[in-house]
Amino acid sequence: MDTNIGTKLSKGMELQFKNLAWNLLLRVCMKYSNSNNKQIHQVTTTDEVLKLRQQGLSHKQIAIKLGFNRCTVSTFIRKNNIDKDIQWCKPEANTTSFKARIDNGEQGIVEEWLTTKVYPFIKKTKECWEWSEKTNTKGYGHVNGILNNPITLHKLMYAVNTNKLNKYGIPCISGFVLHKCDNKLCCNPAHLYEGTAKDNFEDMRERGQLSSVMSNQKLVSDVITIDEMKRLYYEEKLTQTEIGNKLGFKQVTVSAFMKKYNI
Repeated sequence: MDTNIGTKLSKGMELQFKNLAWNLLLRVCMKYSNSNNKQIHQVTTTDEVLKLRQQGLSHKQIAIKLGFNRCTVSTFIRKNNIDKDIQWCKPEANTTSFKARIDNGEQGIVEEWLTTKVYPFIKKTKECWEWSEKTNTKGYGHVNGILNNPITLHKLMYAVNTNKLNKYGIPCISGFVLHKCDNKLCCNPAHLYEGTAKDNFEDMRERGQLSSVMSNQKLVSDVITIDEMKRLYYEEKLTQTEIGNKLGFKQVTVSAFMKKYNI
């Protein structure tokens, strides 16, 4: 009997402690939210946010544009009833896929895709234009294209700037797109240039980035293409050790790469 009473008291105290913790957390969040809402009033108005919502921008896209987090923007929108009558102005383009509209002969679809899915997530500074969304395993900005194909942001923006996109918005660039600024998230066309596998290798060596890839065959493709590897092996008759010395990799790494791609 005494044990049961003790158990009930323990559970009761635990419940009170949880309620107290949640109340404290709620007060902190409310204080933080109110502070941010005061700040957001200093940089924009409800009318301006309404216009952005009418253009089809999401809470997250508006947050990136204004320099706040999504939670702050959502709280601002909710407190000012901005979304109350917003349903009517959602873009109709979302009801049909970009690919289907291109296949149906509509014009300007790639530009619309860039405007809605890419540009709002680029943070422009005086120097670099940094991608604020997904990155790939190598740390470069990454987006799913119109055909749901992965595209690196710096290659996409370089292709946009040089008019090297096909009708589905896929970059038509056979070589590498390299950074002048050594910032993997940067997609400023002024900081990008097109180069060969050799250029990419030299660039990595100059920046001291080879130490992390010396023994990883998965990253050999960063410095050389399969065709270039075939040329060195079959035309120049270089051994795997000689190719490794030339590229800065171990023989076992070159061997694993060649085995993986049946060279």
